[in-house]
Amino acid sequence: MDRTKEDLPLQIDVPQSGRKQICCDMRQILWEEHVMACQALNESFFVHGTQVDIGILDFSKAFDVVPHTRLLNKLRFYGLSAEVCQWIGNFLKGRSQQVIVDGVASQSESVDSGVPQGTVLGPLLFLLFINDIGININTGTSIRLFADDCLIYRPIHSHQDQVLLQKDLSSLQTWSTTWGMNFNPSKCNVLRTRVGQRGAINYFYTLHDQILAEVDTVKYLGVWISNDLSWTPHVDYVTKKGNQKLGFLRRNLRGAPTPSKSLAYTSLVRSGLEYAAPIWDPYKIKDTNKIEAIQRKAARWAKSAYSPHTSVTGLLQDLGWSGLGDRRMILRLTLLYKIYFHQVGIEHTEVGIIPNPRPSRKNSFQILRPRSRKSPYTNSLILRTIPEWNNLPDSTIMAGSASDFKNRFSATQP
Repeated sequence: MDRTKEDLPLQIDVPQSGRKQICCDMRQILWEEHVMACQALNESFFVHGTQVDIGILDFSKAFDVVPHTRLLNKLRFYGLSAEVCQWIGNFLKGRSQQVIVDGVASQSESVDSGVPQGTVLGPLLFLLFINDIGININTGTSIRLFADDCLIYRPIHSHQDQVLLQKDLSSLQTWSTTWGMNFNPSKCNVLRTRVGQRGAINYFYTLHDQILAEVDTVKYLGVWISNDLSWTPHVDYVTKKGNQKLGFLRRNLRGAPTPSKSLAYTSLVRSGLEYAAPIWDPYKIKDTNKIEAIQRKAARWAKSAYSPHTSVTGLLQDLGWSGLGDRRMILRLTLLYKIYFHQVGIEHTEVGIIPNPRPSRKNSFQILRPRSRKSPYTNSLILRTIPEWNNLPDSTIMAGSASDFKNRFSATQP
């Protein structure tokens, strides 16, 4: 993988949405996709008051149908050396598959397409293959790609914008047919953001002559996005999953000691409650209470303390569990630290970070905060975190790494 990165003289291009360097850290790229997609939607919807039509597209058997010959031709076009292309060709070819049912095996058949799933190289090869999918889309339309997830959207000022977005969908359809990567229209959807009390500009988008279904919420890279760009549907989703996991632990770890219960909760339940949390960190009290309720129940279970007279706050302190809201704040600040010091592939201009030309003596890294009266945008990742960032001392911000920054910040908290 490292040799492939060194041999590749280009950057992975996400058309109309900026460029990002090739990176083996899929988790980091996932963060970048979440941040930039949500920031772009927030700005179009709340700042400019514009309806945004979003197409969520699904490839049919994406990783299994990539033609090996066409993939290798693209890699040569991108500038990979003959040596590396031959190595990748050997990695892809010579594979076979068979089906075994009740101990009886079918005849082995050669596999002439697809990238091996479960490998480090597979997702990178797929991303390189679909890299030029949006090369012909219109100016003003954005497309975001992550593995086989494809998100295309455009601010809608008039019916003409929807006509242009339909042309872009047709362009993607042409690309998919040309390169043998067909979309599955039955799993493709359209989400249309609502703009206050104004009526939406409606339009029926099609793909492969099928009308795409319009939905109110959609799951993108594990996070639920709603047509009003609120995070309540996602909070409902993660709390439901969290309660299910906690119930499973309570049924199967009845007699386990407290340390084992604590480890099980933090590993299996809390980790799910914090997936991509800086992006969707809720600002509504009802949503934060839903999440905290799970941890409070987990504390009673871990300590086997079910008396109504027992202080849950004391249980949390005994267990060493910080409040989930505090943990999400640390995650947001750490992500902003990485963005500010260019430790992730997100440019300042992409998320509206403008250094304050007149910072305070306490903090020489202050950021200007855009004005907004609309709560969802005011409480989005960047705008919400800027005041907290501006209150930090230089001694905390001038850390050598993100982990050091997190430790310094945590040390200042009560």
